[in-house]
Amino acid sequence: MFNKSLHHSPIVHYISQHKKALKTSLKHFTITPVTALLTCIVIGVVLTLPMGLFVFLKNIQVISHNLHNSAQITLYTNMNVSTDQITQLEQTLRANSDIQNFQYISPENGLKEFQQQAGFGDVLAELKDNPLPGVFIVYPKPSINTTAQAQNLLTQLENIHNVDSAQLDMNWLNKLNAMVLFGHHLAYVIMTIFFFAVLLIISYTIRLNTQNYQDEIRVIKLLGGTNRFIARPFLYNGMFYGLFGGIIAWLLISGVIWTLQNPMTELANLYGATFNITGLNLRLTVLLLGGGMLLGYFGSRLSVSRYIRNVDTPR
Repeated sequence: MFNKSLHHSPIVHYISQHKKALKTSLKHFTITPVTALLTCIVIGVVLTLPMGLFVFLKNIQVISHNLHNSAQITLYTNMNVSTDQITQLEQTLRANSDIQNFQYISPENGLKEFQQQAGFGDVLAELKDNPLPGVFIVYPKPSINTTAQAQNLLTQLENIHNVDSAQLDMNWLNKLNAMVLFGHHLAYVIMTIFFFAVLLIISYTIRLNTQNYQDEIRVIKLLGGTNRFIARPFLYNGMFYGLFGGIIAWLLISGVIWTLQNPMTELANLYGATFNITGLNLRLTVLLLGGGMLLGYFGSRLSVSRYIRNVDTPR
């Protein structure tokens, strides 16, 4: 399994040792390809769950941000306001720098719309007086993108003359943000648990590999091979397990996103919105692959170092 290295300069010797360790490590995968593939798939599935949760929460944040930007404030006027008072209200709203646009719904139009939607046209037609006030639908500017800013604008509009009440329905949005925050904490907890699971899987797998090569390890130690030299191919083994598992996790997450893209687009179109699911960006991809390799390194080191120290050389 191990070849005697040529003695050149320290740097060349060091590079040569690592090249041979890489070749030996890859050779381990060709000896038991089915077992190695199954191990990588298990690692990939374990890594998919926490990273997939992060991708899901990232998309929820995008939806939440878009909803913040599309927040609406509903102003209910006093009953029996005159046309001049409505005009004055419109001028006041146009002068507000935090308002992008607004729409006025008269009591008559509001009643007609309610009759069409509720299906009580005959009953409402018998009413002597229109019970609905005039309504202004106010659209804040995109710069009003936080709950505090929207609440401040709501307070300003409530104090306008001839405005009876104002409504900003963001309680459910605040609950959504709280759930997203909780989801992030939950994702970190799940990631920690699953990373330990990957660590144990790789550690156990590498321990089995070292046991399969215990006779060769004894011979190498007898010939003067250091523990670091013996452990190096197994450390690369662990890193490859983590890397290949990360690639499988990336493929699984990308496949799920590709499957859900069209249904999500159709669902968004029903609500007059545009939304595309985003997958793993470059930062998350590097985190997934790099994290898998680090877990593989530490998992294999944890197993190999202890086992090699306890291997007895033949006498």
